[in-house]
Amino acid sequence: MTLPKPTSITPSMALANLGRILGTTPSALTPDSISDAAGSTHWTSINNWEQYEDAKLAIMANLLPTPFKGNLMVVSDHSLTSNGGGLAVASSQLKELVAGHLILFGECLFNGDVIIAELGGSLIWMFHHEGAYTLFDRTL
Repeated sequence: MTLPKPTSITPSMALANLGRILGTTPSALTPDSISDAAGSTHWTSINNWEQYEDAKLAIMANLLPTPFKGNLMVVSDHSLTSNGGGLAVASSQLKELVAGHLILFGECLFNGDVIIAELGGSLIWMFHHEGAYTLFDRTL
């Protein structure tokens, strides 16, 4: 695996980045709070999402191929429980992070809520623990 261990992002840094994109800071690092701060988002459900491996689920949820550019903030159940915030990773390494999350951290990436946002860009992609996903684009 070519992916180096990602850098940690504090909860306050993660919330500040989301606030920059949304124009208002969400109350928590959860898809529900971010969706509320965005005003409205369209969610697409994936039936029986629990049966899929991370790589397949990422494709089904339009995460891969990646719509992102530059550096990203990735917030998952693992990052929230291990450091309270997120991880910083280059968008060019997102595919490797999805494929290697289980090996690197001992649990699937899609083990609950996942939030991926550009650091310096306009996109926020979210996966809800109930099996739905959305992409928020500030420019639209």
